[in-house]
Amino acid sequence: MAPASKWGKSSLVLGVAVALVVWTLQQAGWLAGWDDMFYDRLLSWTARWREPKSNLLLLRITHEHEFTDDEAIKTLDTLDGLGAKGIVFNFVPGRNSREFFQRAAGLKRVVFGRALRPSPDNPDVLQIEPWPGAARELDLPWGIVFVTPSRKGVHRMHQTHVTVGTNSLPTLETRAAAMFGSISAWRDVHGQYLIDFMGGPGTVPNISLSRVLAGDLIADMVRDKIVLVGREDGFLGVETPVCWGTETMTFLEFQANALQTLLNGTPIRVLPRPHALLLLLCVGVISALLYHRVSPVGGVRVAVGMLLVLVLGGAVCIGYFDFWLPVGGLVAAQTAQFGLTLVIKSRMTQLALNEMRLRALNEIEERLGAQKARLTSEFFDYVAHEVGQTIDAEQMVLFERVAGTKKLRPLKAFNCTFDDVQDKSRS
Repeated sequence: MAPASKWGKSSLVLGVAVALVVWTLQQAGWLAGWDDMFYDRLLSWTARWREPKSNLLLLRITHEHEFTDDEAIKTLDTLDGLGAKGIVFNFVPGRNSREFFQRAAGLKRVVFGRALRPSPDNPDVLQIEPWPGAARELDLPWGIVFVTPSRKGVHRMHQTHVTVGTNSLPTLETRAAAMFGSISAWRDVHGQYLIDFMGGPGTVPNISLSRVLAGDLIADMVRDKIVLVGREDGFLGVETPVCWGTETMTFLEFQANALQTLLNGTPIRVLPRPHALLLLLCVGVISALLYHRVSPVGGVRVAVGMLLVLVLGGAVCIGYFDFWLPVGGLVAAQTAQFGLTLVIKSRMTQLALNEMRLRALNEIEERLGAQKARLTSEFFDYVAHEVGQTIDAEQMVLFERVAGTKKLRPLKAFNCTFDDVQDKSRS
């Protein structure tokens, strides 16, 4: 077999090389889809394990244009009377009266969401939806309603601010978190952030407008809660990591998860690039040391064990520490290292077997050659003895013909040396 030290060095080099290649592919974005698959599944599984803790209530309306002025004012009064901490509309009611907006401004805890619309002069330029006439010149808090672009159709992220022209404006969720939450919880969150979803579609407590107007809402459902009011647009839902199969999440609930993430201060953090490289290198070296000490069958067990540890470790980190390890890259590196280890180890074993076979053949040939030489010497001694007895020769040299020629070469000399024969031939 190949020397243990030789294979040990090769396995370490292989582990480091695989880690560097996988890290490079990750930085180039070529493993993004693979990593996203693990992210979505692990986040979905762990979100269903945890008990959702939400201080939000969704109030679903059928259509914003059917939200009459009387209904809007009654909704504000009801929510205020039941002790709502804040009221967040993800739209601006366009048909409501001045009285409604004055009532909202007077409560000091109502926030409106303003959409971005293409500019009439240049459709490629977005501008903020203007206030309706009834709301102008009132001090109404607001934020931008914005959907962060998805990656391959899945919405995993949101952002704190949106750039409109030269201005950086807060999103609706950021404005609401600033008004109703602890700034210390999310002040370190800037730009895009990964949403810590509370669970699958329907997890956030919700109630329809008709039930509110019918008086079915009780104080325990509203007290100290932030009520997010928006359209019940299940047919326009978004796909998220916690959706299974053909499930979608309403945009209203998506906003609720983004807002809850800011309120809790728990955006999912991603391992920095240098740390990701260090983790890949550590896993590669540990795997190399383990593969070095086991047989191919044992290597399969080690590989399966390592994969389970990596996946479970990723699940624990994202589920309980809001931290994402590059599980996709780690699994890819471990799989590649295991496959290459099998190939290289098999090749080195084959080379070692070939070397052993050649060594054995050489030893056999050497033994047969020595035996043949011994037998040949005894035979010539017998011939010399018989010839000497016949012709009474005191000295004798035996020759053999060189194959394919007429030349002779000496084989054995008796009672003399080959040099004696040459000296006598000269004389």
